[in-house]
Amino acid sequence: MKLIAILFVLIHFTACSNKMVTNTVLANPSNGQLPIPRSESELKAHEHYIKGVKLRQAGHLNESEEMFKKAYETLTIDDPDYAKGSLANHYGLALIKTQKYKEAIPIIEKALSFNEQSDDKIGIAVSNLNLGDSYFRSGHIEKAIPYWKEAKRVASEVKLHSVVRAVNNRFN
Repeated sequence: MKLIAILFVLIHFTACSNKMVTNTVLANPSNGQLPIPRSESELKAHEHYIKGVKLRQAGHLNESEEMFKKAYETLTIDDPDYAKGSLANHYGLALIKTQKYKEAIPIIEKALSFNEQSDDKIGIAVSNLNLGDSYFRSGHIEKAIPYWKEAKRVASEVKLHSVVRAVNNRFN
């Protein structure tokens, strides 16, 4: 079977000043190499992921959400944590984009856990940003603030300027 390299791209759309801002960051495992699918489940998840990205880019948010859900649910317990974290972040973001903020919270909490287990600092920063956004959009600003602060701290550590700017925009 031919293995193809995966580049998980986390795209985070945020509303600020009545316009949409796109933040794109690369999710690399802690060793700095690009993830390479090692199992059938990873290959299948990658197919769903690519379809989800294309649907999101075309503005088909509900269909995109379903593809990211399939991608995330396709992975098994044996698949790497960074892959599960990245796909959970995408699925959670899709839930945010379809205004399912409360549903997004447990998915993004899982993403954060997987990202912490794999020591994926970029994933940790993005998960915290998405959790903050989910809590804020569901009416819990007091719960959002610590997640945004942690997103900014971790993003600053790894020089992930797009997340730092996104957090700063939330406090302006």
